[in-house]
Amino acid sequence: VINIGSGQAYTIAAVAQLLAEAMNLPELAPEILGKARSGDIRNCFADIDKARRLLGFEPAFRLEDSLEEFVTWVGSMAVVDRGADMRRQLEERGLVT
Repeated sequence: VINIGSGQAYTIAAVAQLLAEAMNLPELAPEILGKARSGDIRNCFADIDKARRLLGFEPAFRLEDSLEEFVTWVGSMAVVDRGADMRRQLEERGLVT
């Protein structure tokens, strides 16, 4: 198994801020509840050392510089914010701690 990624760790808050800025909505801020779903992995990012060693892999793009296509796609979608509903369901089922 060889992991491919940026090799850079990002917090969820940092990704949310990058997305808000890419969408020209820098005033948006994530709601950090300090809760986790049962079974969630708390810290995870691609360790690309093996890819570097075996394949000579080096990331060509940084997340910060690669959000334009995603933001364009999101902008073309009809979206409904179901965050509060999702949170309620997770809490009702005891799936957040």
